Amino acid sequence: MNKNFSARFLAPLSALVPTVAAIAAVATAIAIAWCAVFVGTAPASASTASASTASASTAIRSTDDLTQIVDGAERVVRGEAVTIDAGHIDMGPKLVDGKWELLIRDDTAQPAVWRQPKDVVIRVVDQAMMPAPAGEKYAFLPTQAGQKVYVVPQVQAANVVWIGWNTQDPAIASSLDRGANLRLLGVRGAGELALFLQDGAFGDPLPMWDSRKQEPQDVWMEANTHVHANWVFTQAGAYTAAIQVVGKDKDQKEHTAAATLHFAVGDAVTDEAARQAPEPDVAASAAADSAAADTASSGRNGESSGGESNAGGSNAGGSNAGLFSSPIAWGVAIAAGVGVLVLIGVLIVAYRKNVRLRREALAAAAEEEIR
Repeated sequence: MNKNFSARFLAPLSALVPTVAAIAAVATAIAIAWCAVFVGTAPASASTASASTASASTAIRSTDDLTQIVDGAERVVRGEAVTIDAGHIDMGPKLVDGKWELLIRDDTAQPAVWRQPKDVVIRVVDQAMMPAPAGEKYAFLPTQAGQKVYVVPQVQAANVVWIGWNTQDPAIASSLDRGANLRLLGVRGAGELALFLQDGAFGDPLPMWDSRKQEPQDVWMEANTHVHANWVFTQAGAYTAAIQVVGKDKDQKEHTAAATLHFAVGDAVTDEAARQAPEPDVAASAAADSAAADTASSGRNGESSGGESNAGGSNAGGSNAGLFSSPIAWGVAIAAGVGVLVLIGVLIVAYRKNVRLRREALAAAAEEEIR
């Protein structure tokens, strides 16, 4: 009886070993396959979707991601007029002679340098045109679905300028208390400007700036981060955008710096037209800006007064929209979850089967004793 029972009860358990191993291998393969697909097509960060996500995915994605190292010794160049129509640039605070300055870090120069925004024309070429995405979730855009707009995508596109922001100047990163707000004070131009972030190909867009709004609009930047989003210009022409950075250091002392960005949107717009474009009228928003400064710069609950939730990330890359904000993280999490669920299911089935086999073995033993 004992030998018969052991054979019938333990054999199924032994058979489970290769089954469980096979399940683990399948789950691992799913995770690796998911990572292989997304690593080759998007940066390892939350900032992975271009503005074309819904209907016109024409942006050429590069292998360049959001990982960068900012050297504290990088030069500040003043008075050198440049036009940047392709490659990587960031705006952000830099500590110069003990004071914050809002500068543009020009990564198209080697080595990278920091420039005064008034010296830089950011050119958005005709090649950046694409149809505005369709769908209710894009209703916030100041344009109609399918209308051609100029897009600086969240993911780098070949031959198109790539505009981001960072808080990675070492002196800034080490002294910031949590982070700072990048504040839009106003926009002036031929059309409208919208800025939004999108988390992956299937994430909902997160509006950040809208030139139609009169009040200051904030984007919260975690300390020591580097982020890119989608910039949408509705028409060709010269644009200016007045921006400000507001933050507190670890001693709770508030720091601010302001600048005006100059955009030449469309190949036909001259550099001179962009340089001479009138600045936004921010006088009307000054009072609201002052009243909102303390609340916004504190980044309460990881949010800014403009409603943006934690559009920061790690030093190695993009937005900290959530723990599972990247496709890789989602892939690993999903694969692990599926593997665990399947394993639990197999164990439950095996347990029920063993209970049934045990009952059959006991019944058989009882019959043998009666005989």
